[in-house]
Amino acid sequence: MARGPEPRPAGAAAPGEAGGNRTRILSPYLGLRLKGRYELIQVIGRGGMSTVFHAVDHVRLGARAGRPDVAIKLVTLAPPHDTAARALIHREAQRMLELIHPNIVRVYDSDHDGDRHFLVMELLRGRTLAAILRDRRGRGLDGPQACGCIRSVGAALAHAHAHGLIHGDLKPGNVFICNDGRVKVLDFGLAQRTVQAPHDDEDATIRLLDQVGALTPRFASPERLDGCPPTPACDLFAFGLLAYMVLSGAHPFQRRTALEARAEGVGPRRPEGLSAHRWRALKALLAFDPAHRPARVEEFTNRFLAQSVLAQAFALPNLRARWRAGAAFLAARRSSP
Repeated sequence: MARGPEPRPAGAAAPGEAGGNRTRILSPYLGLRLKGRYELIQVIGRGGMSTVFHAVDHVRLGARAGRPDVAIKLVTLAPPHDTAARALIHREAQRMLELIHPNIVRVYDSDHDGDRHFLVMELLRGRTLAAILRDRRGRGLDGPQACGCIRSVGAALAHAHAHGLIHGDLKPGNVFICNDGRVKVLDFGLAQRTVQAPHDDEDATIRLLDQVGALTPRFASPERLDGCPPTPACDLFAFGLLAYMVLSGAHPFQRRTALEARAEGVGPRRPEGLSAHRWRALKALLAFDPAHRPARVEEFTNRFLAQSVLAQAFALPNLRARWRAGAAFLAARRSSP
């Protein structure tokens, strides 16, 4: 069956991705049809363990389905680490099938064709947050878009934690801004359970991750870099790093790791234009000591996204109400230690 013109997809962190001048990446896998079904037609992203392709599902195409295009994440890591990467990609599928949320990329299945192991996902059209921030050259997103991004990523992270999963690799390259404005969190390949399920060997998983060098040091918490097992607090620290970059366009520790920043006494500077109450909320996420971070994602997002008391006072409908609320605010500030 003949196909119409191919859509122009955009995927995760494709080299050369910038505006309309996207470089087409060649791969020996292009034209391959996995399981006689998924035809790989364009590279849309590359990571340390895998390559992501725009693919056509010929089963859906033959059935005249409205959306035959999917994304295929194919393990392309060379030996001796390919075995670990294959195990991780099927484990990722198992995790992702549990996480149905509008701000988390959908994973439909995993399979293998001989020694080619792959994940089948929804095809997203847009760009990664990393690519967008690169183009903005040290400037964060505009105010409403920044808050919307932080709200969406926070919702995705809260949903994962509520289902007992730690993302483990939250960073701008794993956040996708769709052309229609939707925000999707990608790549739960490093996700681990907060409570170990029967027959679910998390220690073995950590050994697999160590084999393939999966951790991204500049977006890892200090305790994770110290070799401690991942916890929800590690995700919160990474979320703080990401939120800071969304707001300012820069890494809070000038691209140092958390361990380097802590050792050198380097702390984040307040992003220009960020209100005092939002800065206090964000600084708490970036605490080197996990005990000083919020216990839950929602504690941060509720505090960060809420208007300050004074802003709420000035939003009141009449002058007398504003005066009373402002006076109460100032009285409370004077009486606070």
